[in-house]
Amino acid sequence: MIAAFPCVRHCLKHIMTLSAINSQGGYDGDMSDSQPARGRPSHIDPAAIADAAIALFQTHGYDAISMDRVAEEAGISRRSLFRYFPAKGDLVWHGSAPVEARLHGILAALPVGTLTYSVLTDAVVDSLHALDHREGVTRARLRLIAGHADLLAQGPTKLATFWTELEAFLTTRLGDAHRARVLALAIRTVVFDALLRWAAGEEHDFSATVSAALATLGALGTLSEC
Repeated sequence: MIAAFPCVRHCLKHIMTLSAINSQGGYDGDMSDSQPARGRPSHIDPAAIADAAIALFQTHGYDAISMDRVAEEAGISRRSLFRYFPAKGDLVWHGSAPVEARLHGILAALPVGTLTYSVLTDAVVDSLHALDHREGVTRARLRLIAGHADLLAQGPTKLATFWTELEAFLTTRLGDAHRARVLALAIRTVVFDALLRWAAGEEHDFSATVSAALATLGALGTLSEC
């Protein structure tokens, strides 16, 4: 009977082959990663996923969009989404790493010697140019953050590496850990507030807004020179 059904014979032969491989320890029975599932991308781009999420949040509202909806829109599985973004807020805060890397490079390149407040703040503003400005993505993210207390509360944690880098640099240059921490915290507060105010408006470049805010901080008198 088997000879009369070539397809059945072929299937049995395939099963016997797999059984032999499995018995030799060469196959564990899981073929889920042998090839990408139909309709799923073979390469996952976290930035593209975050962009898709931001677009959804803007159109339908942050609270109305679930992680399942984001995964569906991005064309990936829910499991893959959580691998890159453990929480929904991570989609909004995505993109800070380039800023941290740019700040590190700028601070490392500053010459040893007297560090003025203007040189320091110029370095901070310059590092912010690593933010993503495609199609107003940064402005959209900041508007979402400003409008949701839970996202706003994540700021110190999400940007911790950036400000820790600045504080460590100031500690080394000033030789005073307490003064360095106070200065770093003051700059952090002013910069973040300026970015949120910029995002609420329509001005194209954030530089003028952030620089003006930092200049006001420096004008207090005690920070005119580090």
